[in-house]
Amino acid sequence: MEASIPDFDIMLPATLFYICRLENLRWVRVRSRGIRGESVFVGALVDGTYFLSLFFSWAFLIAFGIEFGITLAIALLTLVVVLGFVYSGISTLLMRGESIVVWMLGTVGVWPTGIWLSTKLSWF
Repeated sequence: MEASIPDFDIMLPATLFYICRLENLRWVRVRSRGIRGESVFVGALVDGTYFLSLFFSWAFLIAFGIEFGITLAIALLTLVVVLGFVYSGISTLLMRGESIVVWMLGTVGVWPTGIWLSTKLSWF
């Protein structure tokens, strides 16, 4: 059973990265509905962070599957998505999904959690 569950030192940064991506996505969705703000730079950072984090998440999952096996990659994906849904449900109930501070923290948090996560693999 333990061989099919990823280590905690991979699950924690992967879950944090997924949660940060979720908050960044919420900000991107609000921006797509027309709420842009005054700073073009911040808007580009928000949108660019989303696309880079999406690319990184798939690249990490593929590299993780190559290094540790497809079973562990599927288990990691499943665990992260389930924990992300739990977080999403709780945060939506508490904040109704609308908190610019949380969106900012999530957008900024994508970068250090992504770097932390990238150190967990040998990358081929």
